[in-house]
Amino acid sequence: KEMEDYCAGLHLKRNQIVFNMVEAETEYVHQLSILVNCFLRPLRMAASSKKPPISHDDVSSIFLN
Repeated sequence: KEMEDYCAGLHLKRNQIVFNMVEAETEYVHQLSILVNCFLRPLRMAASSKKPPISHDDVSSIFLN
């Protein structure tokens, strides 16, 4: 019985760790999506305008692309 409880505890702890990792990765992807959609794409478009507020090289430097 003690061994079963021990194994169940390890299984629960592992599941919690995996859940936390998935949750963190989901949040990371969400934040990355915001960064791309709200900053990177608009800055790239602006860099192609007649009077760009920022150059393509600057955009690449900021976002390391």
